[in-house]
Amino acid sequence: MKINGLAVLVCVSLACPAFAADVTYSKDIQPLVKKYCGECHSPPDSPTLADFKKDIERYKADKVGPRNDTYEDLLKLVTGEERGILMRRLDDGTHPFAKGKTGNMNKYLGETDEERAANLALFKAWVVGEGAAPWDLNGAEQIGDMPPMSAEQIKRIKAKP
Repeated sequence: MKINGLAVLVCVSLACPAFAADVTYSKDIQPLVKKYCGECHSPPDSPTLADFKKDIERYKADKVGPRNDTYEDLLKLVTGEERGILMRRLDDGTHPFAKGKTGNMNKYLGETDEERAANLALFKAWVVGEGAAPWDLNGAEQIGDMPPMSAEQIKRIKAKP
């Protein structure tokens, strides 16, 4: 019997309420990051976020992004100095602030639409947990018509280790 990826996603998001509460970096997110992001965002070639910011154009030309292979590195992209960037880069374009534009890293979350949707659902469950408002794309500063991430939005972030 072949299992449809969309069916799995529906189960995960609707029928399995304990799922979101149990999503952790070490159990769920780290394996996804390693599999889908590791080629461009892991040592030895990937710089720290601080080093990346010092020479962004060089690293972009080399198709190397800042490290995100540890919980602490990834958390900087969720709530730290670059807060919200993980959410913006992985978003599927359905968030109102995205205005239908898919994040540039969404395409790397899987080989099929169903796989990308299921993996995005895991990232969302990790960031905001079960029953929370949709994840926020806001950054540390205003981006276009999107205000900076508020203290209340930061408090809603779960991102369990």
